[in-house]
Amino acid sequence: MSRGGGVWITNAVNVGIALQASWENREFISNISINVRRLFGFLINFDGCTELLLIISWFNLKCFFLLQMPTNTALSVYY
Repeated sequence: MSRGGGVWITNAVNVGIALQASWENREFISNISINVRRLFGFLINFDGCTELLLIISWFNLKCFFLLQMPTNTALSVYY
């Protein structure tokens, strides 16, 4: 009888260890998932910001060069 009880305790300990490992793995996977979502959110936001900055820079550069041209040359570009 006592030997059977010892096996039960050993099995309970093994199950407890397995549950703890499973919980730690789930917590790790959850943390990884959250951080991957944050990373992709940052990259999407960064891409949108850089695209906007490139458009603004291109527009400013175009305006700068148009202002440097003589008036009749600047108008002939569009007509």
